[in-house]
Amino acid sequence: MTYENIKTVILVILVGSSVLFTWNLWTFQPHLDPIEPSSMADHPIGTEKEIKEVVKPYQIMNVFENDKLVGTMHSSEMDGVIKEISGWTYEKIEDISNSINDIPSFLMKEGHSMILFPDEVPFELYRNVLKVVDKESPNFNFDTIVIDSNDTNEEFGFVYFLSRSNHQVFRGEIDASFLQEYKNNQYVASASSENFAEFDFILGENNKPIYLPVEGLTLNKWMYLPEDIDADRLMKSLFSEPSVVQRSVQSSTKEYTDSTSIMRVYGDRNLISFKNLSVGTDRMMESNPLLRRSIDYINDHGGWTGNYRFFSMDPERDQVVFRLYHSAGYPIFSDSAISKIELEWGQNAINEYVRGDFSLDTLISDEAAEPLPSGVEVVNLLKRMPGFDINKLQDVTVGYKMSKDQVSKQEGVNSNSPDVISLEPKWYYRYNNEWKMFSQEDFFNE
Repeated sequence: MTYENIKTVILVILVGSSVLFTWNLWTFQPHLDPIEPSSMADHPIGTEKEIKEVVKPYQIMNVFENDKLVGTMHSSEMDGVIKEISGWTYEKIEDISNSINDIPSFLMKEGHSMILFPDEVPFELYRNVLKVVDKESPNFNFDTIVIDSNDTNEEFGFVYFLSRSNHQVFRGEIDASFLQEYKNNQYVASASSENFAEFDFILGENNKPIYLPVEGLTLNKWMYLPEDIDADRLMKSLFSEPSVVQRSVQSSTKEYTDSTSIMRVYGDRNLISFKNLSVGTDRMMESNPLLRRSIDYINDHGGWTGNYRFFSMDPERDQVVFRLYHSAGYPIFSDSAISKIELEWGQNAINEYVRGDFSLDTLISDEAAEPLPSGVEVVNLLKRMPGFDINKLQDVTVGYKMSKDQVSKQEGVNSNSPDVISLEPKWYYRYNNEWKMFSQEDFFNE
């Protein structure tokens, strides 16, 4: 082989190798694990919840012969009813407000079951709980679902969605077989159930019916050891860039800040406050996006650290409140915001987020509390208050007063443990847009 032939062979080998390497570079696909986007849920402080777990009724009322009204606030009864009606199919949702002249009288028809919510719920949101066949349905809010068990002999029956305050009524059709099952499983059974009691009603603001137990109540007083929420974990969820957040401690207050937001943990007040300083407040959302966004926001960081439920909404101020409920079904109140979660929305994002800094962890005692007067007695006493106007009364309910007690006062508790949280049954009423505790001592000690 000549020298020229050797050079040719070497050149061919080099060119071939170059082509092979180039082809490998063009077609190389390395095996890499996908990079997951950053999420607030990477640092959850509690759990996530579905809409049906957060947006729940607080009373069920059934109307029997001679206007006999029996009702309950027991969570087990609410859950059973919602489970049943969420399996029905609803169609032909229509506005029939003009055909109902007297809502209180309509509600009190024999055979009616009323499922009452603490505030108005957007139907567009709650159709995620119900099986609504109509792809498009009217946009409206309701605070009461009425099931008419009188139509069990027809092919279909009716379910009504009402706003007691705004006097709006929408009606949907369901299969009559659902009504027959409901009548047997829920309506008839309630007449003899120990979880139901006799109720009466009064008309409050805007002629809204308010339902009150006729007999007095005896409920337990509960005491719990609290568990602190991990503030560092919450910070990592709420701030967009946790690595640049600065932390400082002043007395009993921890403060987390970056260029646009500030989170304070008030240890002496058991409160956490997050404020987004870059958000404008000049936009008002419709009620459905407002409530849905609020639930999603808390779900994003697993913020349900207890039995919180939707309690109230103010679309004009872009505010939503979720309140703690006792497992028996009664709302929990406090002198500050420690028993609720409050959200206020701005133009493009959350503006302010306030909540308690603990969860109810371990039950350490329960005992019978002092008997409460009946709801009828409470309203009769309220009417005796100077300047009281029944037309400004918006709601009345039994609830629990949450307060901190010193451990040293409690027997059988380790003295090194933190303060305990006590829940004591009380009557509460909403008057002129403000919830107030009814103090029976103010009347009974006269």
